[in-house]
Amino acid sequence: MSTDEKLLESERRLRSVLEAVVDAIITMGENGLIESFNPAAERIFGYRAEEVIGENVKILMPDPYRTKHDDYLRHFRRTGEKKIIGIGREVEGRRKDGKIFPMDLAVSEVFLPDRKLFTGIIRDITDRKAAEAAIVESERRLSTLLGNLPGAAYRRWNDENWSFQFISDGCQDICGYTPDELVAGDPTWCDLIDSGDCDELREQVRDRLQRSLPFQAVYRIRHRLGEIRVVLEQGVGIFSDDGTLLAIEGFISDTTELQKAREKLMQSERLAAMGQMLSGIAHESRNALQRIQASVDMLNIEIAEDSEAAGDVAKIARARDDLQRLFEELRSFAAPIHLETSIADVSAVLQQAWSHLEATVGGREVQWNVENKDCDWTCRVDVFRIGQVFRNLIENSLAACSDPVRLDVLCEPTSLAGESAIAITFRDNGPGLTDEQKRRVFEAFFTTKTKGTGLGMAIAQRVVESHGGTLSTGTGDHDGAEFVVVLPRATPSDAAGF
Repeated sequence: MSTDEKLLESERRLRSVLEAVVDAIITMGENGLIESFNPAAERIFGYRAEEVIGENVKILMPDPYRTKHDDYLRHFRRTGEKKIIGIGREVEGRRKDGKIFPMDLAVSEVFLPDRKLFTGIIRDITDRKAAEAAIVESERRLSTLLGNLPGAAYRRWNDENWSFQFISDGCQDICGYTPDELVAGDPTWCDLIDSGDCDELREQVRDRLQRSLPFQAVYRIRHRLGEIRVVLEQGVGIFSDDGTLLAIEGFISDTTELQKAREKLMQSERLAAMGQMLSGIAHESRNALQRIQASVDMLNIEIAEDSEAAGDVAKIARARDDLQRLFEELRSFAAPIHLETSIADVSAVLQQAWSHLEATVGGREVQWNVENKDCDWTCRVDVFRIGQVFRNLIENSLAACSDPVRLDVLCEPTSLAGESAIAITFRDNGPGLTDEQKRRVFEAFFTTKTKGTGLGMAIAQRVVESHGGTLSTGTGDHDGAEFVVVLPRATPSDAAGF
């Protein structure tokens, strides 16, 4: 084959390649005029080759590239400084119909014996950009969905600590920790699970996963702020083709308020049943107590004060008083609470409660401290009922503490359901409450005393809640017991009449 034939064959092969490639290949001279325009370029830009050959390549560019192109060429010819040559990057192109589209552009120099050419290789990335945008939008929608769910979606390893690979933002409302903290294992989820629930929960989850079944569990966790939350977790194992457990995926929701609502409903049902029972026996019980008292009065008249029988009669009288007190507490607990409210200075109610009890402490060594942190104590309350609550809290501390007794009361502003309120914290230097006692202290008939009905704290909580407030145990970051009474502040219209 002659040299000319070889040259023609080489040109034919090159032309075949240029016509077959899917990327646009455009060549131009140093003056910026297009010299070749392959079929892929025709498809991408919408021009026929004969329409653009001899035209300035800037007709394929939108602004601002179009207006700056000639300046760029002049700058390059003068200085040799390359701003795009040899560097691939994303730019925009302009089709014949004026539509702008994204493209990858790579420009290289071709040196011929007598001159220099520039070759541009262009790939239309419209579909890729659309796919990327769709992925971003899908992730945005998923993130929005997960962010608005009342709980936290997760994926975690089935390791000892149940380490999270991912957990959604809802975890912060549930436990107070951010997704980044939980994924980093600071703390681990197992660190937050209540020790009393941990072993049973692990066994329950393990049993279900071993049988490739989904699981559902209700358990307690400790919030970052120290409070106990009740959560519902629903999960499923992710298995490989050979049955190996790879991970666990699921959803955790905070059911604390739901559990409280259920407990209140059950409590209401118990109270209703108790109320019916008490109404049935009230008359007979009262008559029996009156007959006992009448008999005691007669015996006191008939026997000598210094006789041995007088002591026995006194014991009968005390037993009668105990029965009367028990009956009154049961009736108070079961009966609906009717408030007679007025605008009052709650600090005065507190001081009056202490004054009534101070006279009963005898020779005990008691230190009473009240601290007010710029708090306005004005509230709409039933003075008698709130006084009962304060006396109950103080009496419990006096009963639990050994001398010297220290009773601290702190009042500070707070908010309740978005409204202004006051928080009155009672602290003592006694043995404090165990976790079990904290959970059960407001249950009816639960008591830590050797004597007592176990109704005092249950009644106190009902009284405070009937005022629209809360009564709860404190955070437990000191040695003694701590109870917090939160009461809504008087509204401006209420306070104006105070």
